[in-house]
Amino acid sequence: MTGTAILVHGGWSCPGDWQFVSALLRHESVDVITPDLPSHTRPRAAREDDVAAVVQEALRASPPIVIVGWSYGGAVISDLETPPPVPVERLVFVGWIPVPVHPSEANERPSTEPDIEHILFPDSDHCVLDDEWWLTHGDGADFPEHIRAHLMKTRRRPISLAAALAPPVREAWRHLKTTLLLGANDQTVSPALQRWASDHFADVQVVDGDHFLPFLRPDVVANTILAALPGPDR
Repeated sequence: MTGTAILVHGGWSCPGDWQFVSALLRHESVDVITPDLPSHTRPRAAREDDVAAVVQEALRASPPIVIVGWSYGGAVISDLETPPPVPVERLVFVGWIPVPVHPSEANERPSTEPDIEHILFPDSDHCVLDDEWWLTHGDGADFPEHIRAHLMKTRRRPISLAAALAPPVREAWRHLKTTLLLGANDQTVSPALQRWASDHFADVQVVDGDHFLPFLRPDVVANTILAALPGPDR
């Protein structure tokens, strides 16, 4: 198989968090690009800077191209301009349901109250998950040892509030083939929100798992991406 998967990391995350999915894709001869979002590397970088970084990677990618956004990465790929500068086979949203731009439609979408109890604010412009708590008492405490080892070496990084709190400005998912891959037990995507997604998107796949599918179900994520790439048997 040929083609490129552009894997966009989530909030507080890093490109290395895709390593388990990337290994499976590369085994199938798929090129993998994992951009490092400016919102996690540059002070006060905005959402549009993250979008621009993804576009730059798409310009150097070998088609066919699938662009994948996990969690906050889904907000980034939602804001891609359409038509994109290069053909994109499909957008894949992992643990994220796109938000409509139009206020009336957005208000119809069930909301999930954010849990800010364990979010730290190192300064007035950034926030980050308290991963000391996360890895000892939160979801990370139950991760398999090889994932915990990765997370202990790759700590969560602050994201700029300018990026994290930005409203959507585009709806790339209305114009490109789109798949939503959701964990049935994802605490950030309520059952009501999952039902709303099923009513508003043609391809919604709910699988056994939670918000951390790239860690805990990399095979499912990789297979979803592979299915989106055209091939002689597809």
